[in-house]
Amino acid sequence: MKTFHIIAEGRVQRVGFRYFVHNAAKSLQIRGWIRNRLDGAIEIMAQGNDENVEKLIYQIKKGPSLAKVIAVTVNIIDYIEFKDFKIKETE
Repeated sequence: MKTFHIIAEGRVQRVGFRYFVHNAAKSLQIRGWIRNRLDGAIEIMAQGNDENVEKLIYQIKKGPSLAKVIAVTVNIIDYIEFKDFKIKETE
């Protein structure tokens, strides 16, 4: 199992993006977290099997209807243990 660090940029705040990703992650059995960043981007840590994480990344690129995603950066990082998927405070 891998841990992915994902940054989504564009019109991704104040459009329900965190809840959209939270619901998708829960349905795909992805663990980790999501939060708004002060620079206007969204930051996501996602951990799960490769197929489900790829499905989540597809959903992130698509976004909810009011979002306009212009860039998604994905990096694999050292394994971190997560228990569930949660929405964190802005940082």
